Amino acid sequence: MPLQSCADVMMSKTILLFAHGGYYNRGCEAIVRSTAEMFRGQIGDVRLIVASFDPATDEERGLRLVDAIIPCRVGRWTAKGLAARTASRLRCGIASSWQADPIQRVLPNVDLVLSIGGDHYVGESSTYLNAVHQMARAAGKPVVLWGASANVEGASQAKLADLRAFDLITARDSLTIQFLAQVGISASVRHVADPAFAMAPMVTETGHFWPVGSGVLGLNVSPLLARFRHDGETAVVRWGSELVRTAIDVWGLGVLLIPHVTQPMAKEYRLNDDLLVLNRIAELAGRSDHVRVMPSGLNAAETKYVISQCRFFVGARTHSTIAALSSGVPTISVAYSMKAVGINRDIFGHARYVLDLGTLEKQGAATTMELLFHEESLIRRQLEHVIPEIRLRSIQGVELAAELIHD
Repeated sequence: MPLQSCADVMMSKTILLFAHGGYYNRGCEAIVRSTAEMFRGQIGDVRLIVASFDPATDEERGLRLVDAIIPCRVGRWTAKGLAARTASRLRCGIASSWQADPIQRVLPNVDLVLSIGGDHYVGESSTYLNAVHQMARAAGKPVVLWGASANVEGASQAKLADLRAFDLITARDSLTIQFLAQVGISASVRHVADPAFAMAPMVTETGHFWPVGSGVLGLNVSPLLARFRHDGETAVVRWGSELVRTAIDVWGLGVLLIPHVTQPMAKEYRLNDDLLVLNRIAELAGRSDHVRVMPSGLNAAETKYVISQCRFFVGARTHSTIAALSSGVPTISVAYSMKAVGINRDIFGHARYVLDLGTLEKQGAATTMELLFHEESLIRRQLEHVIPEIRLRSIQGVELAAELIHD
């Protein structure tokens, strides 16, 4: 169905964006923001509801990107929340339906459910997510896995059953399509791109935190990397500070340390704050005028603008690298899962610009910077050529979703 005719189909339709982590994570915000932009830009009159795992913080941040924010699950200390936790410990099947009470309340008025957690199926999916998807299907609602990556290696039967039951899977990389095909999941799968490739940047003032140098290297490192290393955060900080010193002393760059997940956030997530690592890197690297930390209060679109002003970017958070790549900035992705490999393969045809987390020291900071400098023009030309097509693939997901409601 052509996009021009979608407006009548979608008039006054309501879409639930489920499994949103919280705006403290600029990647989660980028998915919500870009999805809202695309649906409203391409479709017109549509009501968007976000079910968030951190609704209180999302409301406080005032980012009214959608029409309503509801909790993904009941409050921890409410009567139903206490009952759900007890039932969960007893392995009682009713636990998830009790937890999902806020979802159940809105489902009757929803026309489409988008499960928007881009990497929930890279590892093992949660019982709760599977249960909510089943709940929506039982209510007769089409359910879409939206702009996601997925890996089926070692997957449980529950995960595979959930993947097979989606009305539509909009896969953000060809590696996901390959993995799903291995277990016979292909009819419902369409190759799109992460919605954040289409997110518009928002201009913001950078002068008060911009570092000194002949061009700037943007660097994002997260505590998440430490979970995938036997030597933990120490090795990540050591590598990051070496990269900073190499960029400054050898190549004459300034370095901007860019957090992509920051407080305020729910207490259980606070050890995931990028500033925990970036501040240590800044302290260890020294060179105060040449090393700055971006303020943590910028939203996802403002952060994308800041990244777009960098000459180079090295990032661990997937959506920080998407912000860079979609802005035409030569980028090295630090990979802790298959996501970076799949996205890079679709853009470049290879994964040479993906830095394996397990071999940071072997590949080295000097090698990383040399690769960026020596292939800068090549990377920029490729991004200029392919990113417009990638953005169009992001928008095509809207058309596919609209067809589901039409049907």
